[in-house]
Amino acid sequence: EDQDMVITDLLLTVGYNSMGRATLTSSSGTVLGEFYLHAYNSIERAVHHGFASGIRIPRGESVTLTGDTTTYYSISGYYAQP
Repeated sequence: EDQDMVITDLLLTVGYNSMGRATLTSSSGTVLGEFYLHAYNSIERAVHHGFASGIRIPRGESVTLTGDTTTYYSISGYYAQP
């Protein structure tokens, strides 16, 4: 895409009886966020974070979400006008 991307909201959760860490990284190698997740017994815990001014991703870059356990996620945002 030829526009910057802005991440405004992030929702993360892990499956039953799991815990782990999820890392959001740009393609240039910058760590944009690190999140610790856990779910005990039948209670799933979600991390929802709304970024006040967003995380800006420069055009031409991408983001990767990695985790050390199965991580379910939703990321929302928008493309910024130049």
